[in-house]
Amino acid sequence: MNKMLLSAVALSMSFTAFAQDQTPATNTDSQTKMKIEEAADRKNKVDGDIDQEITNAKLRAESGSKSRYSLSFTANYAGGSLREPFSKNRPNLTNDPVIPKVTMGGEFGGRYRIDKNQSLSLGIGYALERPFHEAQRGQISNPSLSYNYVAKLGPVQNVSSASVGVTTNSDQVTIGDVGGLGLSNTVIYDFGGSKTSVGLAAEVGYTHFNKKNEIVEPKGQPRTRAIRFQEDYSVAAYPFAEYAFSDKVNLRTVFRPWIFTHRRVKDGQEFNHRPWTQSFGVGFAVTRDVFVYPNFQWDWERWRRDDFNWFKGQTARSATVALSVTANVF
Repeated sequence: MNKMLLSAVALSMSFTAFAQDQTPATNTDSQTKMKIEEAADRKNKVDGDIDQEITNAKLRAESGSKSRYSLSFTANYAGGSLREPFSKNRPNLTNDPVIPKVTMGGEFGGRYRIDKNQSLSLGIGYALERPFHEAQRGQISNPSLSYNYVAKLGPVQNVSSASVGVTTNSDQVTIGDVGGLGLSNTVIYDFGGSKTSVGLAAEVGYTHFNKKNEIVEPKGQPRTRAIRFQEDYSVAAYPFAEYAFSDKVNLRTVFRPWIFTHRRVKDGQEFNHRPWTQSFGVGFAVTRDVFVYPNFQWDWERWRRDDFNWFKGQTARSATVALSVTANVF
């Protein structure tokens, strides 16, 4: 019995000594792994925090992840009318020369953040026509490169963007669309951190075409000269207002009285003034990097004739519904 007790004690001491011998090695491995992970994490960060300057939830998500390297994704549903949101046909609310289609699409790509205020993005678009009906003509197209600058200038939050894109979408290529340039700037003032904020978004665009009098027939459009579908210059300004119920939920309305486009079929530099439209939606900041925005848009003139009732007459039949999602990864 004594021999057995002595053997058990000796075996226990052996296991203890073995564990003590192994512990430093295990801790060293763990510490080395943590240091590698911390170094990799620091490498993917930039100095400063842009969220100290940009407090608007929508602009934060649209400005991209705060990491040096990240992925971004947008999804948009351009639906039917307010009366029939899941219809396969979308009303032509702004009298576009190319009749709009019900689509589910967006863009995905990568972002390189130069510093906390500047970034470069490379993306490619995707689209699926009539997703809840025939689900026709899915396409991945229109690669683009954009430069973004985000900063607080005095009391105003500011987001600027310059982009260049190449057109590969089959419908756009049919009418001679080659690609284009775009400039945009959005400013927001929140009255010193109040729940109410106002802003102004401005855009300038140019689209280059390589067809003019060739006869073309885009899907769902009449057969005619390509130039009749083409708008090469556009200028727009949109005042908007927001009210934040919380950090996660806000109401947003955008008024669009100043949209001017130049149609190539017309001589000279005369610009068309698009109809006055407005949108209303509810924004949900799921996280800092994910923003969901269901909304609808209506024509002011029809709305006035329908006694400013969204669900009456022509307004209900012509108002369009939409959903947008912005998400950043890493």
